[in-house]
Amino acid sequence: MIKPKKMSEEKKKYEISVILKSEDALVEVCGILERNGAVGLVKGAVSRIKLSYPIEKETSAFFSCVVFGLEPEKVFGVRKELKFSRELLRFIIVTPPVVKDEPRERTERRRGPSSSTLAPRKPEDQSVPSVEVLSNEALEKKLEEILK
Repeated sequence: MIKPKKMSEEKKKYEISVILKSEDALVEVCGILERNGAVGLVKGAVSRIKLSYPIEKETSAFFSCVVFGLEPEKVFGVRKELKFSRELLRFIIVTPPVVKDEPRERTERRRGPSSSTLAPRKPEDQSVPSVEVLSNEALEKKLEEILK
């Protein structure tokens, strides 16, 4: 018999984006996550960024993100610990959006038929229909007929 999981055992997927004073500060952030029971840490690349406005007198910083699994009730503890980190300028923890796979038929319809399946057009198919040219008097007669 399969036992249902307790709420505390269920891990939810989260993503944390951080702005750091130094490149090495990501190790500290990951340590805080691991101490609180986060699993499956997937670290993004650390890149240097120029800040739009100074944060704690810093004009440039390092940006990175980490995807992890954690029990929802432990997120508050992680936030509390991160607030006291001196190397962390800003952070935000979010649940990443669920990406749904679209059925293939739908994507194919959106693209339309491929050029290889279309039959080549014949020169007579590409002809422009002839337009009757009217003189000013004939045009005035037609307008009078329409307005009556």
